[in-house]
Amino acid sequence: MIGCMAAVPPPARLGAADPRNAQRVRDALFFEHRIEVPVLVHGDRSWARLSMQVYNEESDLERLAVAVDAIDGA
Repeated sequence: MIGCMAAVPPPARLGAADPRNAQRVRDALFFEHRIEVPVLVHGDRSWARLSMQVYNEESDLERLAVAVDAIDGA
C-alpha cells in the first residue's frame, strides 16, 4: 500500500513556527488561492499536510507550489 498523505515543512521564508503564522499561511492559501491545506505547528516546526486522492492531479500540486511562492514572508 502507498500512503496518500504527507507532512511537509513550508519554506522558512514564510516565518516562524507559531500558531498565528500557521493560520496566516493557511488563510492566504485559502482566501487568495482557493486552496485548502492544513498548516500546523508541532514541536518547533510548521507542517503543511498534503493529501492526494484519486481526483487530484499533478497540476494541483503545481498550483499549490505557485501559491506558496506568492505568499509574502512574515
